[in-house]
Formats: sequence, C-alpha cells, structure tokens
Amino acid sequence: MPLDEVAALHARTVARLMNAAGLAHAEAERRAVAMVAAALRNDPRLVPHQNDPLKCLVCGGTGREGPPLLPILTPKQWVNLWLCRSACHATFRQQQAARVAELMRSALPASTTIARP
Repeated sequence: MPLDEVAALHARTVARLMNAAGLAHAEAERRAVAMVAAALRNDPRLVPHQNDPLKCLVCGGTGREGPPLLPILTPKQWVNLWLCRSACHATFRQQQAARVAELMRSALPASTTIARP
C-alpha cells in the first residue's frame, strides 16, 4: 500500500473531523489515527496470501489433531483465511495490527502518536 495514500487518508480524516465535528486539530489527529488504523485493517490489499488453505496461516497446523480450522472472513470477496482457534487467531490479529501500525509510522509525521498494537 502506498505511503502517500495512507498520509492522504489521514489528512482527509483530520480535516473532516475538524470541519464536521468541530474538533481542535490535536484531538482530530488523535481520533483520525484510530479511524485510519481501522480502515487499513479492513483494506483488501493488506490481506495476507495463504498458500495452503488446509493448514493454519499462523502455525501451519492441519486441525486434524485438535479443534478444526476456522474460516476468518476478509474484505476480499470469496477469500477466507483458515486459522486454528484462539491462540492463532489472537496472534494473527496482533500481526495485522503491527503491520498497520508500522505502515502508519512510515507514512505519517514523527509527531503523530501511533499506539503500539
């Protein structure tokens, strides 16, 4: 995902919050970070490719020896990711949050506070 696109999305969101909600710049910027992070987590371009849908994306397990693999919906139509329950799902969410945070840290000014996932 292009960094300039992330920066532009953030700038538009800040402007919208300042104009529509009447927020001060600092508060609009703080809220915009959370809104942009949520939008990026749902961006189809950030959905990882799963080479083998018969194995967990995170641990590579097959689901035969324990609970079955579960399909995780993605923003890509007709594309699911297959994960083990609980621990692998939590790990996947943390990995995606870390990817989004790193993307935002790279795209936004250093003065912008981006929470650690």
